[in-house]
Amino acid sequence: MPQYKVKLIERKQAAENTTLYVFERPENFDYLPGQHVVVKLDIPSIPTQDTLRTFTLCSSPTEENLKIVMRDGISDFKKTLQNMDEGKEVTIIGPAGRFTYQKGKNISMIAGGIGIAPFRSMIKYAFDKNIDYNIILLYSNPTLERIAFYDEFKNISATLSNMNLKVVNTLTQKTPEDWNEEQGRIDKNFIQKHVPDFDKRDFYICGPPKMVEDIENILKSLDISPDKIFTEKFTGY
Repeated sequence: MPQYKVKLIERKQAAENTTLYVFERPENFDYLPGQHVVVKLDIPSIPTQDTLRTFTLCSSPTEENLKIVMRDGISDFKKTLQNMDEGKEVTIIGPAGRFTYQKGKNISMIAGGIGIAPFRSMIKYAFDKNIDYNIILLYSNPTLERIAFYDEFKNISATLSNMNLKVVNTLTQKTPEDWNEEQGRIDKNFIQKHVPDFDKRDFYICGPPKMVEDIENILKSLDISPDKIFTEKFTGY
């Protein structure tokens, strides 16, 4: 796969303990919404394999720059990135991946935590291109403070366009007193409640492996055909 040297343009908080990294986009760097890249850092003190990490681009191909969102951490890789000065270079390898728009326009996206990354890319792309997708996004986080792109999705939902977006947030741990959305994990009843036409939709699931497997099994119990279920498991975050 092709490799590129890119500069870090900006680093900012996307949610609690969550950082959005903005990199310059190389000339002629084409990718599909939902694809990923490998990021390689120059860290001489650790083995080469530990200087490489795979991240889904949360940016849309319609945007000028490349964006990656990740939970903060204490690994050498994450600490290096968290402390990197703007203007410093990293190597990106790619793009790659098949977790992208497939066929139907009636879609349900189910995300856990930082598994929202490919969906931000897909939703932003559909919105910018004014594509008539009908999307229901179910998004699970432990607390309100951990929800990434909260305001952005609300703004997109409230903007008139060909794309129809409904976002359902659910919190699994601490719930504010004035919280008027959902509580608890996404289970069979949750899906039936918020995706009443589930038998007519394609499902995209992204998040921790256990969550993805559980949701996939729930969908199969609802007689959703396997060829209408697309999954991406995020590990190590």
